[in-house]
Amino acid sequence: MTQQQIIVKPNRHNTVRKAEQLLNARYSLSQLAIKIITTVISMISKDDEDFKLYVLKVQDFKELTETKHKNPYKQLRDACDELLNKKIEFDDGEDVGFMLTRWIASAEYFAGAGEIEIEISQKLRPLLLQLKGNYLNYELGNILALRSNYLIRLYELLKHEYNKVVRYKSNTTAVIHEIEIDWLRKQFKIPDSYLFKDIRINILDKAVKQFAEHTDITVSWKVSRKRVKKVLAVEFTIRANDKLAIHLKDLRTFIEYMRKNYVNQDIWIGQGMILSISPEGRIYDKKTAKEYDKNKAQRVWEKWYELAKEDKMPIFNQPTLF
Repeated sequence: MTQQQIIVKPNRHNTVRKAEQLLNARYSLSQLAIKIITTVISMISKDDEDFKLYVLKVQDFKELTETKHKNPYKQLRDACDELLNKKIEFDDGEDVGFMLTRWIASAEYFAGAGEIEIEISQKLRPLLLQLKGNYLNYELGNILALRSNYLIRLYELLKHEYNKVVRYKSNTTAVIHEIEIDWLRKQFKIPDSYLFKDIRINILDKAVKQFAEHTDITVSWKVSRKRVKKVLAVEFTIRANDKLAIHLKDLRTFIEYMRKNYVNQDIWIGQGMILSISPEGRIYDKKTAKEYDKNKAQRVWEKWYELAKEDKMPIFNQPTLF
């Protein structure tokens, strides 16, 4: 049977779902390759029984990730080459066995249309489809601004640990999770040339800063185990990040936040109107397709800002999957 083709329209609010085994697998991908495959994964419905052929419009992806490159075609081709040729290793020990596989089975670029068609490896079906129990889920937007492949992987690991605890203890304010440095090196394929100080500077400390700025969790860390001078493990403290509060410090920051995260969404519905934000950042009515003038838009921004501070903006109070 021919696989159904689906056009991937990247949306930072799409939900990414991955089985726990995939988080603990051993692999290394570039930042761009991880973002491409994660964007595609975010288009898989929780009810899907099989993969589709996912067609990603390159311009949509570039806008979503704010990617800038002198030769985007080469950058895209290199990322797809990684997804096709870099293996994922699942090793459960001599008594259980191992599996080696790839992320994708094929990638085809259509130059005239500016699209790329991606076919996910069938070996990943049980790790991405019909998931049950303790699987990872988060909004795609959390990883799009992270500037390192290691940070994306670390975010997924820590987000999953946080989700597992709060799923059963909803009043939890902080989750503690320890990671052994040797395990981190092996699973993330961190080069042997990286000393612990390099891991600290380029992964751990950057995670503290970038997670707070771009994701729905915040983390702090400390050394939890040492042998003489060698660091054996670090302990993370993970908390929910009230991102909205960061963007409520003033009206200008709030408007920038809304323009970045809620383009073309139904922000306000009522009185015969559906208000949204155009890609150009202007407020418009979806029913009439008319933009508001500057003065009228200003009044709407001010009203939304006051409602957001009172936690009364409907779009911020929709049920989530977490």
